[in-house]
Amino acid sequence: MAAIAACRALALRTDPIIRALSAFRAHEQNTGRANLFCLGSNHILLDYGHNPEAFGAVGALVRYSGRKATGIIGLPGDRDDRLIREGIHRAAQYFDKIVLKEDADLRGRARGEVAAIMAGTVEKYFPQKPLALYLDERQAVEKSLAELTHNELLVVFYDQIGPLMDMLRSRGARAEECFME
Repeated sequence: MAAIAACRALALRTDPIIRALSAFRAHEQNTGRANLFCLGSNHILLDYGHNPEAFGAVGALVRYSGRKATGIIGLPGDRDDRLIREGIHRAAQYFDKIVLKEDADLRGRARGEVAAIMAGTVEKYFPQKPLALYLDERQAVEKSLAELTHNELLVVFYDQIGPLMDMLRSRGARAEECFME
């Protein structure tokens, strides 16, 4: 919106603005940031968010969708425990179901350490929400895809984009002209 306003302030014609916006493909030109894919009646949103502000921004999109939403959330191990708790608390409020996972690179933490901090925070502040924990990102995504219900939104705050893109392609997910209906 800010870019459109700037173009209009410069008295640019609307046709080139519309063409530029219509030609933008987030999954190609902004890979890994709010990339939306269709898979049957469901939608998968991939985002590289790893901090409370990013979780809040994506969470606003989740609320706007009005759909049942599952969030696959992980945080890097090189964050302070307080920041991990703050991040998961911020993210968890937007989802109907929480799936926790750990990054492949533990960044100095023991396997399961960050997941335990996140799980403890969700259990303390959101005890009513369904919670699953997988130490492997791929397993978390595969299990969550298998459990999707009709018209659900799955949000993946990922660590490794390549394997996720391969997984989505192999299942027939598509990004072109994929809109929330």
